[in-house]
Amino acid sequence: MIQMNLGIQSITFLASIILLSKSSHMMIKHSVKISRLTRLGELAIGFIVISMITTIPELMISLMAIRNNDLELSIGSLFGSLITNICLILGIIAIKKPLEIGGDSLKKLL
Repeated sequence: MIQMNLGIQSITFLASIILLSKSSHMMIKHSVKISRLTRLGELAIGFIVISMITTIPELMISLMAIRNNDLELSIGSLFGSLITNICLILGIIAIKKPLEIGGDSLKKLL
């Protein structure tokens, strides 16, 4: 029973990887077309599309939680995703250009 279940899970996993690969290729291809039609830069369209795509799972969790009268899960998902996105952006910025704090500035802070 466990081996059969593992086989079904493996097939589902491989099918999901193939579907994800094909859909991401289609998304990139169509994003380039959209950027040419709207005359916006490819980077701007990329940010817009990626932000919309990453919001869809959070939206679905919130909608299912609201439907099941579990508002705490919906609010937690909202705040958790916002905090995560802000921290990731600040972390990337800090890695790219760290703050240089001199001795005088540090003494003023302490």
